[in-house]
Amino acid sequence: MNNEQVIKWVELIESSCTDLKIKHIDMIIDQAGSDFSLLPTLTNFETAIQWLKTFLKKYFWRMRRCL
Repeated sequence: MNNEQVIKWVELIESSCTDLKIKHIDMIIDQAGSDFSLLPTLTNFETAIQWLKTFLKKYFWRMRRCL
């Protein structure tokens, strides 16, 4: 996964939520076994994405996307 793929993925989620009139979405992302970190990409969005660790290890993130 690269930055372009992440941006397209989030844009698709945002578009779907807009169509369905959903104001926020909670995501759990498992990054175990991946060398690609989503955090740099997600923190660059114009509408801030709040995130927090759900486990002591850095592999799982719970993010709330407000639309």
